[in-house]
Amino acid sequence: MEDARPAAGTAATALVLAALGVLNLADGFTMPRYSAEWDAAVQQIETALTESRSAVTSADPWDSTVAYAFGDPVHCGLLYGVPDGMGIQFDEAAYLTDPAHEIHSRYVLTAADTPTAARLQADGWTVLYESDRGVLYEHGTM
Repeated sequence: MEDARPAAGTAATALVLAALGVLNLADGFTMPRYSAEWDAAVQQIETALTESRSAVTSADPWDSTVAYAFGDPVHCGLLYGVPDGMGIQFDEAAYLTDPAHEIHSRYVLTAADTPTAARLQADGWTVLYESDRGVLYEHGTM
């Protein structure tokens, strides 16, 4: 069992910063205003996840979880595309990058050209969605 304290600390910090209005200063954490482009991106994420999940027969909750690479410049607004019933896990990018840590989630949302993306590519993950705001990966051999 892994130590939950680093994740709990990240979550607590994010809540405090959000309450103070600081998160909007960090690249990737501002909330988008409605636009047809954002709406299309969110719908594409939802479609990709829905189609992928329809082929998954596993009852393992990790197969219905998206890990968000906290600290990479992937826009958190894309998380609105995660369908109802799926889990979202916030992992620090440094944790996801470290090959000593097994990634349990079937899906990872990160940014292109990051150490996280490089690790996922090296480990054979498949791209389900890609834009300038983020890349959604799937590891289908779980």
